[in-house]
Amino acid sequence: SPPHYDIILRSSDGIYFPFLVDHLKVHSAFFELAHPSFSSPTYPPSCIDLPEKSSTLTFLLAFMSRQRPPTVQALQFDDLLALAQSVQNYRVYSAMASCKRAM
Repeated sequence: SPPHYDIILRSSDGIYFPFLVDHLKVHSAFFELAHPSFSSPTYPPSCIDLPEKSSTLTFLLAFMSRQRPPTVQALQFDDLLALAQSVQNYRVYSAMASCKRAM
């Protein structure tokens, strides 16, 4: 059966996140235009290095998945700030209100 991902995102601390390009494009204006791999997925999937730590990407990608959005109120302030910056950078509008409320 085909894999349930068509791109791999790698955090700055070396953790791999298999993901779907369509989810990135639907939830983030940035990802649609940022890299050629996002417009035409390849097999084997491309691996894209991102500057965020894995702890930040875990929450960011949860906001871009077909699941209940994560709760960010319990995050340490530095982790919340890193997430809020990533949400702003990648224009993940569905996560902005949650980050703002938690700050």
